[in-house]
This record gives sequence, structure tokens and C-alpha cells, in this order.
Amino acid sequence: MSRKNPPINAEDARLFQEMMEGVTPLPQTKIEPDNTPKTTRPKRALKEPKPHSPFGELEYTPTVSADETLLFARDGVPQKTLAKLKKGQFPVEAKIDLHGSTVNEAGLKLQHALNAALANQQRCVLVVHGRGMGSLGNKPAIKTHVNQWLRESSQVLAFVTALPQHGGTGAVYVLLKRQREK
Repeated sequence: MSRKNPPINAEDARLFQEMMEGVTPLPQTKIEPDNTPKTTRPKRALKEPKPHSPFGELEYTPTVSADETLLFARDGVPQKTLAKLKKGQFPVEAKIDLHGSTVNEAGLKLQHALNAALANQQRCVLVVHGRGMGSLGNKPAIKTHVNQWLRESSQVLAFVTALPQHGGTGAVYVLLKRQREK
């Protein structure tokens, strides 16, 4: 599509001439091109790629409901241990609250909390993920992701929905592997 200037009517031409009275054009000077070589910036060292967070937003995760009870145990975890975890009989040694976080922020916070708990020889962590009532469509995005992240983490032996006094279906008790002394 070509752009054509619309015709100027007599009144507009008169107003333009009136406004330009007394204006002198700038002297025309020929500008020579700058032929000096361009300076190049020193090349930056390549950055190390950021380590991939295992707790990032997942493309697909089976959605869990706000009131759904979560339960997971790796093969080899004794039923007695799982029953004790369900009853809240392991002392909660660390707590992380993910309310108000985006999925990616929640993933980073959870990863840091589990790493800190392991470093401090803590075995039972209370993860408060919420029920998703403030989320878009009241779907528990963080709860859904926490459910999947914990299943995929080799640090986690088991997790179960917390007792009502610790958050009920909005939280889980996470049992971590014992760390051996180096």
C-alpha cells in the first residue's frame, strides 16, 4: 500500500506560508561519511548455564483437587513408618509455607527448604502448599505441583496429607532420607 500525501487546500497552504514568514533555511553542508573503523566490544566469557531446577513448572501434571488427600511412599518404606507419618508422630523439624507464591517461586522455595533440612539432618518437613482457593479457577496449582515434585525427588521417602491442626489437605508431612555422615 503506497502512502500518498493528500492534496493541500488553499487555506492550509496560506496558513503554512504565514507561519513560515521570517524563517530562513539552514545552510546546506555536505556531511562526509564516517569511515573510521568501528571499535568492537571485547567478547564476554560464556556464562555457565544455570542448574536446572527439578522443581520448575511442569508442562503436564495430573491435577489434584483442593480436598484430595495426598499419599506417597517409595518402595521399601515400611507400613509402620507410613502409618506413623500419617498420624503426625514424626516431629516436624522444619516448615515451609508456599502460600502466595507463583509455581516457579514455590518450586525454588521448596527446593531450598528440602536442601536445608537435609543439610541440618532434619527428617520431617511440613510443607504448607494451600488448597488453591485463591488460584485462578480455584484449582490448586501449587498443591498439584508439590505432589509431583515430591514424587520425583530422590530425597523424599514418603509424604502424606497433614493432620487438620497442621493444615489438613493444604499441607503435607514429608519424610526425607537419612543423610549419612561423610
